Amino acid sequence: MDPRHPPAVPLAEYRSRVEALRARLAAMGVETLLVFSPENVCYLTGYETIGYASFQALVVRPEALLLFVREMERTVAETTTWLDDFATYADTDDPAAALLALLERRGWRHGRVAIELAAWFATPVLVDRLRAGLDEPVDGSGLVEEGRRVKSPAEVSLIRQA
Repeated sequence: MDPRHPPAVPLAEYRSRVEALRARLAAMGVETLLVFSPENVCYLTGYETIGYASFQALVVRPEALLLFVREMERTVAETTTWLDDFATYADTDDPAAALLALLERRGWRHGRVAIELAAWFATPVLVDRLRAGLDEPVDGSGLVEEGRRVKSPAEVSLIRQA
């Protein structure tokens, strides 16, 4: 995160959001969640870009949080989020194949992997490729939104300030 541009949302609030999401995943027996919608990625990480129309994925695990973006978006990701784990893909790459390869390298492709199927980036082609490459894919739609529905005291304060 760029210290010259501190986030409006406190770091503790981001961490609280992620921990609540991890608890929902654990209750479902899900080991990995793939978040595609820009609004949900931003809600959990602070990532904001004018390149939101390009494929992006936030990989949520019990022990890790990784942002997967285009190579040219890496600097934006590093300066607008609180994360320290990033992976990129080239414009010439198939994003689904690159994401599956990343999950395999990290040992995250196996087990129950929830996919945010209702996200507008979850095209039929992308979903088909991911389902074919994962051991036990399940629908993870609405898991982030469940946390967004009830505002924390910090969020209420930010809304009042706005």
